[in-house]
Amino acid sequence: MLSATKILDEVGNNVPAISLQLVSLKDAMAISNPRSVKNLTYIQEQVKDGPETSTFLQSIVGDFQLIIVGRRYKSKDPQTFGLEEWCEFQEIWIIGDLLSSLDFVGNYSLLIVQQQLQRAA
Repeated sequence: MLSATKILDEVGNNVPAISLQLVSLKDAMAISNPRSVKNLTYIQEQVKDGPETSTFLQSIVGDFQLIIVGRRYKSKDPQTFGLEEWCEFQEIWIIGDLLSSLDFVGNYSLLIVQQQLQRAA
């Protein structure tokens, strides 16, 4: 079973740093072969700030064995506001740092991915 989670701000704007790769995977699967998306759960959660994002993530981490998080460099999003100060490991970004902290108890693996940006030639 694959679950894709998209975290939105109060007015419904996306947080690409948290959801872009999973949403793209869902869309790609649906477009290429709509009948193959049988074991996909799609969750949208609306939050107003970092503490609400943290609370939401704590409520769902126990349900998963593997969590894949997109990393974005110097991203300022309402959904992570207030968490930057507590981030110990900038190289795995705010959400990766949060999910690897001792506050998040669970038996899951964490994979952090970052898309390589192309330099103009």
